Amino acid sequence: MVRSRDLVAFGDPYEEATLDVSVARRIVTARRLALRRAGGGELEGTGTAGFNGALDLDVTASRFPLEAIPQLGELPFPVTGQLSGQVHVGGNVAHPSVGGVVALAATRLRNILLGAGQLKLEPGGDAVRLSGTFFDRLHVDGYLTLAPRVALFARITFEKMPLELLIPELKDIDAHAVASGSVQLSITRDGVSDAQVRLSDLVFWMEPPRGEAEDAHQRFELRNRGEVVVVYRDDQLALDSVHLASAAGDLRVTGFLAARHSDVRVKGSLSLELLEHFARDLVDHVHGDLLADLRLSGPLAQPELGGTLAVRQVSIAPRAADRPINLPSGRIDFERGAAVVRSLRVELDGEALVASGRVALQGLKPSTVDLNLRGAVSARLLQLILPRYFSEASGIIDVTVDALGPWQSPRLAGRLALKNVGLLPRRVGREITVRSGTVELGGARLPDSSVRLKGLRGTLDDGEFLLDGVLTLADWQPADVNLRFQGLGIPHRVPHLYELHVNTDLQLYSDDRRRLHLDGAVDIADGRYVQRFDLLK
Repeated sequence: MVRSRDLVAFGDPYEEATLDVSVARRIVTARRLALRRAGGGELEGTGTAGFNGALDLDVTASRFPLEAIPQLGELPFPVTGQLSGQVHVGGNVAHPSVGGVVALAATRLRNILLGAGQLKLEPGGDAVRLSGTFFDRLHVDGYLTLAPRVALFARITFEKMPLELLIPELKDIDAHAVASGSVQLSITRDGVSDAQVRLSDLVFWMEPPRGEAEDAHQRFELRNRGEVVVVYRDDQLALDSVHLASAAGDLRVTGFLAARHSDVRVKGSLSLELLEHFARDLVDHVHGDLLADLRLSGPLAQPELGGTLAVRQVSIAPRAADRPINLPSGRIDFERGAAVVRSLRVELDGEALVASGRVALQGLKPSTVDLNLRGAVSARLLQLILPRYFSEASGIIDVTVDALGPWQSPRLAGRLALKNVGLLPRRVGREITVRSGTVELGGARLPDSSVRLKGLRGTLDDGEFLLDGVLTLADWQPADVNLRFQGLGIPHRVPHLYELHVNTDLQLYSDDRRRLHLDGAVDIADGRYVQRFDLLK
Protein backbone atom coordinates (compact mmCIF):
# COMPACT_ATOMS: atom_id res chain seq x y z
CA MET A 1 0.00 0.00 0.00
CA VAL A 2 1.29 3.43 -0.95
CA ARG A 3 0.24 6.72 0.66
CA SER A 4 1.11 10.21 -0.48
CA ARG A 5 0.21 13.66 0.73
CA ASP A 6 1.81 15.55 -2.12
CA LEU A 7 0.63 14.20 -5.48
CA VAL A 8 0.20 16.10 -8.74
CA ALA A 9 -1.74 14.43 -11.56
CA PHE A 10 -2.33 16.17 -14.92
CA GLY A 11 -1.18 19.39 -13.25
CA ASP A 12 -3.81 19.08 -10.51
CA PRO A 13 -2.64 18.85 -6.84
CA TYR A 14 -4.04 16.18 -4.49
CA GLU A 15 -3.60 16.51 -0.74
CA GLU A 16 -4.02 12.80 -0.07
CA ALA A 17 -3.62 9.69 -2.23
CA THR A 18 -3.92 6.03 -1.24
CA LEU A 19 -2.99 3.18 -3.58
CA ASP A 20 -3.27 -0.53 -2.75
CA VAL A 21 -2.26 -2.54 -5.81
CA SER A 22 -0.73 -5.83 -6.84
CA VAL A 23 0.87 -6.90 -10.12
CA ALA A 24 0.54 -10.36 -11.61
CA ARG A 25 0.64 -11.71 -15.16
CA ARG A 26 1.16 -8.21 -16.61
CA ILE A 27 -2.04 -6.99 -14.92
CA VAL A 28 -2.21 -4.29 -12.27
CA THR A 29 -5.02 -4.95 -9.79
CA ALA A 30 -6.16 -1.99 -7.70
CA ARG A 31 -7.79 -3.21 -4.51
CA ARG A 32 -8.26 0.41 -3.42
CA LEU A 33 -7.57 3.75 -5.03
CA ALA A 34 -8.49 6.94 -3.15
CA LEU A 35 -7.71 10.52 -4.19
CA ARG A 36 -8.64 13.73 -2.41
CA ARG A 37 -8.11 16.98 -4.31
CA ALA A 38 -6.54 19.92 -2.58
CA GLY A 39 -9.31 22.10 -4.03
CA GLY A 40 -12.15 19.75 -3.05
CA GLY A 41 -13.62 16.57 -4.46
CA GLU A 42 -12.82 12.89 -4.01
CA LEU A 43 -12.37 9.80 -6.18
CA GLU A 44 -12.36 6.16 -5.12
CA GLY A 45 -11.88 3.16 -7.36
CA THR A 46 -11.12 -0.52 -7.80
CA GLY A 47 -10.35 -2.69 -10.81
CA THR A 48 -7.59 -3.71 -13.17
CA ALA A 49 -5.35 -2.17 -15.81
CA GLY A 50 -3.32 -4.37 -18.15
CA PHE A 51 0.14 -3.69 -19.45
CA ASN A 52 -1.46 -3.83 -22.89
CA GLY A 53 -3.66 -0.84 -22.00
CA ALA A 54 -6.84 -2.77 -21.19
CA LEU A 55 -9.05 -1.13 -18.56
CA ASP A 56 -11.66 -2.55 -16.18
CA LEU A 57 -12.21 0.03 -13.46
CA ASP A 58 -15.09 1.10 -11.23
CA VAL A 59 -14.80 4.69 -10.05
CA THR A 60 -16.95 6.54 -7.49
CA ALA A 61 -16.85 10.33 -7.50
CA SER A 62 -17.97 12.67 -4.73
CA ARG A 63 -18.35 16.38 -5.61
CA PHE A 64 -15.48 16.05 -8.07
CA PRO A 65 -14.96 19.20 -10.20
CA LEU A 66 -15.57 18.75 -13.91
CA GLU A 67 -12.69 21.09 -14.72
CA ALA A 68 -10.31 18.55 -13.14
CA ILE A 69 -11.15 15.91 -15.80
CA PRO A 70 -8.31 16.11 -18.38
CA GLN A 71 -10.39 15.34 -21.48
CA LEU A 72 -12.90 18.10 -20.73
CA GLY A 73 -10.03 20.55 -20.50
CA GLU A 74 -9.44 19.98 -24.23
CA LEU A 75 -12.75 21.61 -25.11
CA PRO A 76 -12.50 25.19 -26.47
CA PHE A 77 -14.67 26.63 -23.67
CA PRO A 78 -14.74 26.12 -19.88
CA VAL A 79 -16.89 23.39 -18.36
CA THR A 80 -17.47 23.73 -14.63
CA GLY A 81 -19.57 22.01 -11.98
CA GLN A 82 -19.40 19.07 -9.58
CA LEU A 83 -19.73 15.37 -10.39
CA SER A 84 -20.99 12.66 -8.06
CA GLY A 85 -21.86 9.04 -8.87
CA GLN A 86 -20.46 5.71 -10.10
CA VAL A 87 -18.80 5.13 -13.45
CA HIS A 88 -17.34 2.00 -15.07
CA VAL A 89 -14.33 2.54 -17.34
CA GLY A 90 -13.64 -0.25 -19.85
CA GLY A 91 -11.97 -0.60 -23.22
CA ASN A 92 -8.35 0.49 -23.29
CA VAL A 93 -6.25 3.57 -22.76
CA ALA A 94 -6.39 4.53 -26.44
CA HIS A 95 -10.14 4.01 -26.70
CA PRO A 96 -11.76 4.15 -23.25
CA SER A 97 -15.38 3.16 -22.78
CA VAL A 98 -17.36 4.89 -20.04
CA GLY A 99 -20.75 3.96 -18.55
CA GLY A 100 -22.78 4.78 -15.47
CA VAL A 101 -25.07 7.33 -13.90
CA VAL A 102 -23.80 10.57 -12.40
CA ALA A 103 -25.35 13.55 -10.68
CA LEU A 104 -24.17 17.02 -11.65
CA ALA A 105 -24.42 20.19 -9.58
CA ALA A 106 -23.91 23.85 -10.57
CA THR A 107 -23.03 22.76 -14.08
CA ARG A 108 -22.02 25.54 -16.43
CA LEU A 109 -20.99 25.32 -20.09
CA ARG A 110 -19.13 28.47 -21.04
CA ASN A 111 -21.39 31.14 -19.46
CA ILE A 112 -24.58 29.09 -19.67
CA LEU A 113 -25.82 27.71 -16.36
CA LEU A 114 -27.31 24.22 -16.62
CA GLY A 115 -27.61 23.83 -12.86
CA ALA A 116 -28.30 20.47 -11.22
CA GLY A 117 -29.27 17.33 -13.09
CA GLN A 118 -28.63 13.68 -13.77
CA LEU A 119 -26.70 12.28 -16.71
CA LYS A 120 -26.65 8.68 -17.90
CA LEU A 121 -23.59 7.39 -19.79
CA GLU A 122 -23.97 4.31 -22.00
CA PRO A 123 -20.89 2.88 -23.76
CA GLY A 124 -21.22 1.83 -27.37
CA GLY A 125 -18.67 1.57 -30.16
CA ASP A 126 -16.37 4.58 -30.36
CA ALA A 127 -18.65 6.92 -28.42
CA VAL A 128 -20.51 7.26 -25.15
CA ARG A 129 -24.20 8.02 -25.37
CA LEU A 130 -25.37 10.81 -23.06
CA SER A 131 -28.92 11.28 -21.82
CA GLY A 132 -30.22 13.25 -18.90
CA THR A 133 -32.33 16.04 -17.50
CA PHE A 134 -31.46 19.40 -15.93
CA PHE A 135 -33.79 21.77 -14.08
CA ASP A 136 -36.50 19.13 -14.69
CA ARG A 137 -37.10 20.93 -18.00
CA LEU A 138 -33.91 20.60 -20.01
CA HIS A 139 -33.48 17.22 -21.73
CA VAL A 140 -30.08 16.23 -23.14
CA ASP A 141 -29.41 13.48 -25.67
CA GLY A 142 -26.11 13.02 -27.50
CA TYR A 143 -22.76 11.34 -27.90
CA LEU A 144 -19.30 11.99 -26.45
CA THR A 145 -16.21 10.68 -28.25
CA LEU A 146 -13.07 10.49 -26.10
CA ALA A 147 -10.56 9.10 -28.61
CA PRO A 148 -8.70 9.69 -30.78
CA ARG A 149 -9.97 13.28 -30.29
CA VAL A 150 -12.57 14.61 -27.93
CA ALA A 151 -15.82 15.49 -29.70
CA LEU A 152 -19.34 16.13 -28.49
CA PHE A 153 -22.68 16.00 -30.27
CA ALA A 154 -25.71 16.97 -28.20
CA ARG A 155 -29.35 17.79 -28.75
CA ILE A 156 -31.03 19.73 -25.97
CA THR A 157 -34.81 20.06 -25.94
CA PHE A 158 -36.88 22.18 -23.57
CA GLU A 159 -40.49 23.17 -22.96
CA LYS A 160 -41.45 26.54 -21.45
CA MET A 161 -37.96 26.98 -20.11
CA PRO A 162 -37.37 30.17 -18.04
CA LEU A 163 -34.25 31.53 -19.71
CA GLU A 164 -33.16 33.46 -16.61
CA LEU A 165 -32.23 30.04 -15.16
CA LEU A 166 -29.73 29.65 -18.01
CA ILE A 167 -28.81 33.34 -18.27
CA PRO A 168 -28.84 34.83 -14.76
CA GLU A 169 -27.82 38.25 -16.16
CA LEU A 170 -31.44 38.72 -17.26
CA LYS A 171 -32.37 39.21 -13.60
CA ASP A 172 -29.95 42.13 -13.39
CA ILE A 173 -32.13 44.10 -15.80
CA ASP A 174 -35.47 42.78 -14.42
CA ALA A 175 -36.07 40.87 -17.63
CA HIS A 176 -37.79 37.54 -18.16
CA ALA A 177 -37.96 35.10 -21.05
CA VAL A 178 -39.57 31.73 -21.69
CA ALA A 179 -38.71 29.47 -24.62
CA SER A 180 -39.67 26.10 -26.08
CA GLY A 181 -37.63 24.33 -28.71
CA SER A 182 -34.27 22.68 -29.22
CA VAL A 183 -30.55 23.37 -29.52
CA GLN A 184 -28.26 21.04 -31.47
CA LEU A 185 -24.46 21.26 -31.05
CA SER A 186 -21.40 19.62 -32.58
CA ILE A 187 -18.20 20.49 -30.69
CA THR A 188 -14.57 19.44 -31.18
CA ARG A 189 -11.40 20.62 -29.50
CA ASP A 190 -11.19 23.26 -32.26
CA GLY A 191 -14.52 24.78 -31.30
CA VAL A 192 -18.17 24.63 -32.30
CA SER A 193 -18.34 23.21 -35.80
CA ASP A 194 -22.12 23.13 -36.14
CA ALA A 195 -25.03 24.49 -34.10
CA GLN A 196 -28.73 24.91 -34.70
CA VAL A 197 -31.35 26.67 -32.59
CA ARG A 198 -35.04 26.10 -33.25
CA LEU A 199 -37.59 27.84 -31.05
CA SER A 200 -41.26 27.11 -31.48
CA ASP A 201 -42.17 29.62 -28.76
CA LEU A 202 -40.22 32.61 -27.44
CA VAL A 203 -41.54 35.33 -25.14
CA PHE A 204 -39.38 38.12 -23.69
CA TRP A 205 -40.84 40.70 -21.32
CA MET A 206 -39.96 43.34 -18.76
CA GLU A 207 -42.36 44.28 -15.97
CA PRO A 208 -42.72 47.73 -14.38
CA PRO A 209 -40.79 48.03 -11.08
CA ARG A 210 -42.74 47.06 -7.99
CA GLY A 211 -44.24 49.92 -6.05
CA GLU A 212 -44.66 52.20 -9.06
CA ALA A 213 -48.02 53.34 -10.32
CA GLU A 214 -49.58 51.14 -12.95
CA ASP A 215 -49.27 53.85 -15.59
CA ALA A 216 -45.66 54.75 -14.70
CA HIS A 217 -43.99 52.06 -16.81
CA GLN A 218 -45.84 49.72 -19.12
CA ARG A 219 -45.00 46.05 -19.56
CA PHE A 220 -42.84 45.50 -22.62
CA GLU A 221 -43.34 42.20 -24.43
CA LEU A 222 -41.69 40.66 -27.46
CA ARG A 223 -42.73 37.28 -28.89
CA ASN A 224 -42.07 35.19 -31.96
CA ARG A 225 -44.32 34.74 -34.97
CA GLY A 226 -43.56 31.35 -36.44
CA GLU A 227 -40.52 29.22 -35.68
CA VAL A 228 -37.24 31.00 -34.90
CA VAL A 229 -34.37 29.25 -36.70
CA VAL A 230 -30.71 30.21 -36.27
CA VAL A 231 -27.93 27.99 -37.71
CA TYR A 232 -24.15 28.16 -37.20
CA ARG A 233 -22.07 26.22 -39.71
CA ASP A 234 -18.72 26.73 -41.43
CA ASP A 235 -17.97 29.84 -39.34
CA GLN A 236 -21.21 31.43 -40.49
CA LEU A 237 -24.27 32.32 -38.42
CA ALA A 238 -27.40 32.11 -40.56
CA LEU A 239 -30.61 33.81 -39.43
CA ASP A 240 -32.93 31.56 -41.39
CA SER A 241 -36.16 32.70 -39.75
CA VAL A 242 -36.44 35.41 -37.08
CA HIS A 243 -39.85 37.08 -36.96
CA LEU A 244 -40.69 38.92 -33.74
CA ALA A 245 -43.69 41.01 -32.72
CA SER A 246 -44.33 43.70 -30.11
CA ALA A 247 -47.06 46.26 -29.51
CA ALA A 248 -45.32 48.49 -32.09
CA GLY A 249 -45.58 45.89 -34.85
CA ASP A 250 -43.52 43.16 -36.45
CA LEU A 251 -39.75 42.91 -36.91
CA ARG A 252 -38.04 40.51 -39.33
CA VAL A 253 -34.34 39.65 -39.33
CA THR A 254 -32.85 37.54 -42.12
CA GLY A 255 -29.41 36.87 -43.58
CA PHE A 256 -26.07 35.68 -42.27
CA LEU A 257 -23.07 36.87 -40.24
CA ALA A 258 -19.49 35.79 -40.93
CA ALA A 259 -16.06 37.24 -40.25
CA ARG A 260 -15.18 37.80 -43.93
CA HIS A 261 -18.59 38.76 -45.24
CA SER A 262 -22.03 39.35 -43.76
CA ASP A 263 -25.41 40.23 -45.18
CA VAL A 264 -28.23 40.86 -42.71
CA ARG A 265 -31.58 42.60 -43.32
CA VAL A 266 -33.64 44.13 -40.51
CA LYS A 267 -37.11 45.29 -41.46
CA GLY A 268 -40.05 46.35 -39.34
CA SER A 269 -40.90 48.39 -36.29
CA LEU A 270 -38.70 48.86 -33.21
CA SER A 271 -40.62 49.93 -30.10
CA LEU A 272 -38.78 52.48 -27.96
CA GLU A 273 -40.82 51.62 -24.85
CA LEU A 274 -38.04 49.18 -23.97
CA LEU A 275 -35.85 52.20 -23.16
CA GLU A 276 -38.12 52.99 -20.19
CA HIS A 277 -36.80 49.90 -18.42
CA PHE A 278 -33.12 50.58 -19.15
CA ALA A 279 -33.21 54.31 -18.34
CA ARG A 280 -35.54 54.44 -15.34
CA ASP A 281 -33.32 56.95 -13.54
CA LEU A 282 -33.48 59.35 -16.48
CA VAL A 283 -36.96 59.05 -17.98
CA ASP A 284 -40.52 58.44 -16.85
CA HIS A 285 -41.91 57.53 -20.25
CA VAL A 286 -40.66 56.75 -23.74
CA HIS A 287 -43.24 56.20 -26.46
CA GLY A 288 -43.05 55.86 -30.21
CA ASP A 289 -41.33 53.69 -32.78
CA LEU A 290 -38.45 53.53 -35.18
CA LEU A 291 -39.33 52.12 -38.61
CA ALA A 292 -36.33 50.15 -39.80
CA ASP A 293 -35.37 48.97 -43.27
CA LEU A 294 -31.66 48.28 -42.76
CA ARG A 295 -28.98 46.15 -44.34
CA LEU A 296 -25.66 45.23 -42.72
CA SER A 297 -23.05 43.92 -45.14
CA GLY A 298 -19.32 43.35 -45.49
CA PRO A 299 -16.73 41.97 -43.05
CA LEU A 300 -17.61 42.06 -39.35
CA ALA A 301 -14.46 44.04 -38.55
CA GLN A 302 -15.59 46.86 -40.88
CA PRO A 303 -19.28 46.40 -41.74
CA GLU A 304 -21.26 48.78 -43.90
CA LEU A 305 -24.76 49.90 -42.94
CA GLY A 306 -27.37 50.76 -45.52
CA GLY A 307 -31.07 51.50 -45.57
CA THR A 308 -33.36 53.80 -43.62
CA LEU A 309 -34.35 54.42 -40.01
CA ALA A 310 -37.45 56.62 -39.64
CA VAL A 311 -38.79 58.25 -36.47
CA ARG A 312 -42.52 57.84 -35.80
CA GLN A 313 -44.12 59.97 -33.06
CA VAL A 314 -41.44 59.53 -30.41
CA SER A 315 -42.12 61.15 -27.03
CA ILE A 316 -39.61 61.22 -24.16
CA ALA A 317 -40.64 62.38 -20.67
CA PRO A 318 -37.51 63.02 -18.58
CA ARG A 319 -37.62 62.54 -14.84
CA ALA A 320 -38.91 65.57 -12.89
CA ALA A 321 -40.11 67.21 -16.12
CA ASP A 322 -43.73 68.31 -16.46
CA ARG A 323 -43.68 68.20 -20.27
CA PRO A 324 -42.23 65.68 -22.75
CA ILE A 325 -39.68 66.17 -25.50
CA ASN A 326 -41.23 65.09 -28.79
CA LEU A 327 -39.60 63.82 -31.96
CA PRO A 328 -42.61 63.58 -34.27
CA SER A 329 -40.72 62.95 -37.50
CA GLY A 330 -37.38 62.57 -39.19
CA ARG A 331 -35.32 60.05 -41.08
CA ILE A 332 -31.76 58.74 -41.13
CA ASP A 333 -30.55 57.27 -44.41
CA PHE A 334 -27.44 55.08 -44.29
CA GLU A 335 -25.54 55.34 -47.55
CA ARG A 336 -21.91 55.14 -48.72
CA GLY A 337 -20.38 54.93 -45.25
CA ALA A 338 -22.43 57.73 -43.74
CA ALA A 339 -25.63 58.42 -41.81
CA VAL A 340 -27.58 61.21 -43.52
CA VAL A 341 -29.95 62.96 -41.10
CA ARG A 342 -33.00 64.35 -42.87
CA SER A 343 -35.26 66.83 -41.07
CA LEU A 344 -35.11 65.26 -37.60
CA ARG A 345 -37.58 67.42 -35.68
CA VAL A 346 -37.36 68.02 -31.90
CA GLU A 347 -40.23 69.78 -30.12
CA LEU A 348 -40.55 71.18 -26.59
CA ASP A 349 -43.11 73.69 -25.29
CA GLY A 350 -44.42 74.32 -28.79
CA GLU A 351 -41.00 75.23 -30.22
CA ALA A 352 -39.32 73.13 -32.90
CA LEU A 353 -35.67 72.50 -33.75
CA VAL A 354 -34.74 70.66 -36.94
CA ALA A 355 -31.46 68.76 -37.41
CA SER A 356 -30.09 67.86 -40.85
CA GLY A 357 -26.72 66.83 -42.18
CA ARG A 358 -24.30 63.98 -42.43
CA VAL A 359 -22.31 61.80 -40.00
CA ALA A 360 -19.47 59.82 -41.57
CA LEU A 361 -19.08 56.24 -40.29
CA GLN A 362 -16.09 53.94 -39.90
CA GLY A 363 -17.84 50.62 -39.71
CA LEU A 364 -20.63 51.35 -37.26
CA LYS A 365 -18.77 54.09 -35.33
CA PRO A 366 -19.20 57.79 -36.12
CA SER A 367 -16.01 59.53 -37.25
CA THR A 368 -16.82 63.03 -38.53
CA VAL A 369 -19.91 65.19 -38.45
CA ASP A 370 -21.41 67.88 -40.69
CA LEU A 371 -24.74 68.85 -39.12
CA ASN A 372 -26.84 71.97 -38.96
CA LEU A 373 -29.47 72.92 -36.39
CA ARG A 374 -32.19 75.37 -37.36
CA GLY A 375 -35.29 76.59 -35.56
CA ALA A 376 -36.14 77.45 -31.98
CA VAL A 377 -35.77 75.61 -28.72
CA SER A 378 -37.41 76.18 -25.37
CA ALA A 379 -34.96 77.36 -22.71
CA ARG A 380 -36.55 74.73 -20.48
CA LEU A 381 -34.14 72.35 -22.20
CA LEU A 382 -31.36 73.88 -20.07
CA GLN A 383 -33.25 72.80 -16.98
CA LEU A 384 -33.60 69.26 -18.32
CA ILE A 385 -30.01 68.91 -19.51
CA LEU A 386 -28.33 70.78 -16.62
CA PRO A 387 -30.58 70.17 -13.59
CA ARG A 388 -27.59 70.62 -11.24
CA TYR A 389 -27.21 74.24 -12.34
CA PHE A 390 -30.74 75.47 -13.07
CA SER A 391 -33.84 74.86 -10.99
CA GLU A 392 -36.04 76.77 -13.47
CA ALA A 393 -35.70 77.91 -17.06
CA SER A 394 -38.15 79.48 -19.50
CA GLY A 395 -38.20 81.45 -22.73
CA ILE A 396 -37.13 80.87 -26.33
CA ILE A 397 -33.74 80.51 -28.00
CA ASP A 398 -33.58 80.81 -31.79
CA VAL A 399 -30.87 78.48 -33.08
CA THR A 400 -28.72 78.71 -36.21
CA VAL A 401 -25.74 76.46 -35.50
CA ASP A 402 -23.45 74.26 -37.62
CA ALA A 403 -21.28 71.44 -36.27
CA LEU A 404 -18.35 70.35 -38.43
CA GLY A 405 -15.34 68.11 -37.80
CA PRO A 406 -14.42 65.09 -35.67
CA TRP A 407 -17.37 63.46 -33.92
CA GLN A 408 -15.94 63.89 -30.42
CA SER A 409 -14.70 67.45 -30.91
CA PRO A 410 -16.57 69.24 -33.72
CA ARG A 411 -16.27 72.94 -34.49
CA LEU A 412 -19.40 74.87 -33.56
CA ALA A 413 -20.31 78.00 -35.49
CA GLY A 414 -23.50 79.99 -35.58
CA ARG A 415 -25.82 82.14 -33.57
CA LEU A 416 -28.19 81.84 -30.62
CA ALA A 417 -30.81 84.57 -30.20
CA LEU A 418 -32.33 84.79 -26.72
CA LYS A 419 -35.93 85.95 -26.22
CA ASN A 420 -37.20 86.51 -22.68
CA VAL A 421 -35.07 83.70 -21.30
CA GLY A 422 -35.63 83.37 -17.56
CA LEU A 423 -33.14 81.44 -15.43
CA LEU A 424 -33.05 80.57 -11.75
CA PRO A 425 -29.53 79.25 -11.09
CA ARG A 426 -29.11 76.95 -8.12
CA ARG A 427 -27.08 78.25 -5.16
CA VAL A 428 -27.67 81.80 -6.37
CA GLY A 429 -31.33 82.17 -5.54
CA ARG A 430 -31.73 85.21 -7.82
CA GLU A 431 -33.81 85.30 -10.96
CA ILE A 432 -32.06 86.34 -14.17
CA THR A 433 -34.06 87.28 -17.26
CA VAL A 434 -32.46 87.96 -20.65
CA ARG A 435 -35.03 89.87 -22.69
CA SER A 436 -32.93 90.05 -25.86
CA GLY A 437 -29.44 89.56 -27.24
CA THR A 438 -27.33 87.10 -29.16
CA VAL A 439 -24.59 84.58 -28.49
CA GLU A 440 -22.28 84.02 -31.45
CA LEU A 441 -20.21 80.82 -31.65
CA GLY A 442 -16.89 81.48 -33.32
CA GLY A 443 -16.16 78.06 -34.83
CA ALA A 444 -13.57 76.77 -32.36
CA ARG A 445 -13.27 73.01 -31.90
CA LEU A 446 -14.66 71.53 -28.67
CA PRO A 447 -13.70 71.33 -25.84
CA ASP A 448 -12.37 74.76 -26.85
CA SER A 449 -14.92 77.41 -27.68
CA SER A 450 -15.08 81.03 -28.72
CA VAL A 451 -18.23 82.88 -27.66
CA ARG A 452 -19.19 86.49 -28.37
CA LEU A 453 -21.98 88.01 -26.28
CA LYS A 454 -23.74 90.85 -28.08
CA GLY A 455 -26.31 93.09 -26.43
CA LEU A 456 -27.60 90.72 -23.76
CA ARG A 457 -30.21 92.93 -22.10
CA GLY A 458 -32.23 91.80 -19.15
CA THR A 459 -33.00 92.03 -15.48
CA LEU A 460 -31.39 90.73 -12.31
CA ASP A 461 -34.20 90.66 -9.77
CA ASP A 462 -35.65 94.20 -10.22
CA GLY A 463 -32.45 95.74 -11.62
CA GLU A 464 -31.47 96.00 -15.29
CA PHE A 465 -28.22 95.04 -17.03
CA LEU A 466 -26.40 94.99 -20.36
CA LEU A 467 -23.70 92.37 -21.02
CA ASP A 468 -21.25 92.40 -23.96
CA GLY A 469 -17.88 90.85 -24.70
CA VAL A 470 -15.88 87.80 -25.70
CA LEU A 471 -15.21 84.57 -23.81
CA THR A 472 -12.77 81.96 -25.07
CA LEU A 473 -12.48 78.51 -23.50
CA ALA A 474 -9.59 76.07 -23.70
CA ASP A 475 -10.47 72.56 -22.57
CA TRP A 476 -13.59 74.06 -20.92
CA GLN A 477 -11.45 76.49 -18.87
CA PRO A 478 -11.47 80.31 -19.39
CA ALA A 479 -8.48 81.21 -21.56
CA ASP A 480 -9.32 84.69 -22.81
CA VAL A 481 -12.00 86.81 -21.11
CA ASN A 482 -13.10 90.34 -21.95
CA LEU A 483 -16.61 91.07 -20.67
CA ARG A 484 -18.34 94.35 -19.83
CA PHE A 485 -21.27 94.40 -17.40
CA GLN A 486 -23.36 97.54 -17.03
CA GLY A 487 -26.03 97.51 -14.36
CA LEU A 488 -28.74 99.94 -13.26
CA GLY A 489 -30.42 99.54 -9.89
CA ILE A 490 -28.98 96.09 -9.28
CA PRO A 491 -30.18 94.97 -5.83
CA HIS A 492 -27.92 93.47 -3.20
CA ARG A 493 -29.42 92.38 0.10
CA VAL A 494 -28.31 90.73 3.31
CA PRO A 495 -31.55 89.80 5.11
CA HIS A 496 -32.14 91.70 8.36
CA LEU A 497 -28.91 93.68 7.86
CA TYR A 498 -28.92 95.99 4.82
CA GLU A 499 -30.42 96.57 1.38
CA LEU A 500 -28.57 98.26 -1.51
CA HIS A 501 -29.29 99.23 -5.11
CA VAL A 502 -26.15 99.82 -7.16
CA ASN A 503 -25.24 101.09 -10.60
CA THR A 504 -22.24 99.31 -12.12
CA ASP A 505 -19.85 99.59 -15.06
CA LEU A 506 -17.44 96.67 -14.68
CA GLN A 507 -14.85 95.09 -16.96
CA LEU A 508 -13.77 91.48 -16.39
CA TYR A 509 -10.69 90.53 -18.40
CA SER A 510 -7.76 88.11 -18.38
CA ASP A 511 -4.06 88.74 -18.93
CA ASP A 512 -1.55 86.69 -20.92
CA ARG A 513 -1.19 84.37 -17.91
CA ARG A 514 -4.92 83.72 -17.84
CA ARG A 515 -5.30 85.58 -14.57
CA LEU A 516 -8.65 87.35 -14.17
CA HIS A 517 -8.93 91.07 -13.34
CA LEU A 518 -11.97 93.18 -12.46
CA ASP A 519 -11.97 96.95 -13.05
CA GLY A 520 -14.67 99.57 -13.07
CA ALA A 521 -17.05 101.45 -10.83
CA VAL A 522 -19.85 100.51 -8.46
CA ASP A 523 -22.07 103.41 -7.36
CA ILE A 524 -24.56 103.06 -4.51
CA ALA A 525 -27.77 104.59 -5.76
CA ASP A 526 -29.88 103.74 -2.75
CA GLY A 527 -29.38 101.88 0.51
CA ARG A 528 -30.88 101.10 3.87
CA TYR A 529 -29.48 99.64 7.06
CA VAL A 530 -32.33 97.53 8.47
CA GLN A 531 -30.84 95.74 11.46
CA ARG A 532 -32.46 96.70 14.76
CA PHE A 533 -30.16 98.30 17.32
CA ASP A 534 -30.43 100.30 20.56
CA LEU A 535 -28.51 103.60 20.70
CA LEU A 536 -28.50 103.59 24.51
CA LYS A 537 -26.63 100.32 24.60
